Amino acid sequence: DRQKTIAAERQREEAVRFVEIQRLKYQDESRQMQENMQQLVQKQQEAIQHVMEHQNKVLDDRLKESERLLKEGFIAESAKLRNNAEGLEDQLKKFKNKNRKMKENFRQLERKQQEQFQEVLNHQSKAFEDRFKEQEGMLKDNLNAEAAKLKNEADMSRQENVRLRQELEHIRQQKSGGGCLLQ
Repeated sequence: DRQKTIAAERQREEAVRFVEIQRLKYQDESRQMQENMQQLVQKQQEAIQHVMEHQNKVLDDRLKESERLLKEGFIAESAKLRNNAEGLEDQLKKFKNKNRKMKENFRQLERKQQEQFQEVLNHQSKAFEDRFKEQEGMLKDNLNAEAAKLKNEADMSRQENVRLRQELEHIRQQKSGGGCLLQ
């Protein structure tokens, strides 16, 4: 009986030792697992931190690049706009110069046309005056010729009148004198 008790006691001690060993093993494994978990969590946090830092750096670099490009684009666009404005000013100056030249040319043309018109008018006036003088001369010549003709006819008519009077007087004298008609 005593042997059974000793054997039972041994078994119980072995069982207690086994349970203790198992408990220590479990504690050790549990501690190991906790450490591993903590290390894993820490590594994950470091990895996340690293990724976040990398993403922040990438975003920061992109932002800086975007700002640089935007600034360059703004500067280029400003330069382009300035060039366009200068080009438009040049075009406006050219247009104003062309407009001024056109006005000058128009005035010169107008002056020339006025001069030509005046010249034509003077020429026509002179031609009309010459023609008028020529016709006036011809008319005077015709009138003088007609007057001379009429004067000639009047002179002939007077001479005829004088001759007829003389004849009449001669006939009267003969009638009154009873003279001979044979003479």
